[in-house]
Order: sequence, then C-alpha cells, then structure tokens
Amino acid sequence: MGRPKKTRGMKKQMRLDEAEEVILLEQSESSKTTAKTAPFSRATPA
Repeated sequence: MGRPKKTRGMKKQMRLDEAEEVILLEQSESSKTTAKTAPFSRATPA
C-alpha cells in the first residue's frame, strides 16, 4: 500500500541534477564571456 521511500530520494537527486545543470550552464556562460581562450573542458568536471 505505502509507496517506497526511494521516490523521495529520487526526487532529491533530480533536484540536485537540475541544480548541477544550472551551475554548469552558468559556468559555461561565464567562461564564454570572461575567458574565451580557456578550454570548455575546464568549466565541466571530468
């Protein structure tokens, strides 16, 4: 009857992923405007 507790964790993980996407987008935007010479691979973690 009760839903598994995993759903809450998954929702949390989705929120974290979305936040990461936003951060990556902001980093890419800033890297484009501030340092065009720097490689894009530096903005994203390996």
